[in-house]
Amino acid sequence: MDAQADFQDIIQEIAEKFQNARAFFKDVKVALSLEGRNLSTEEEKEVIQTISEYSDVQIICLIGKNEESNKGIIKALEDKGIKEGDLVRMLDIEFEFIY
Repeated sequence: MDAQADFQDIIQEIAEKFQNARAFFKDVKVALSLEGRNLSTEEEKEVIQTISEYSDVQIICLIGKNEESNKGIIKALEDKGIKEGDLVRMLDIEFEFIY
């Protein structure tokens, strides 16, 4: 996500992209990585809510750049019966705004 873009512009872009790709994603389960911008907890929730509203994507968890933490997350999901192959088409969202 563009660190300089207005957050509401980013939300609008997310809504449009996921709505246009709704059939592609169907009801896929994903671990979501939000990169390029530091988000508050409320902003993260708004991103997740927007994705949920405009697609059938099931966001299982948020992951970050810390590989050790991510291994723990993947292990916990596997312990719940979600295999890495089932789970993760890892979904990294990076939007570039071109004006």
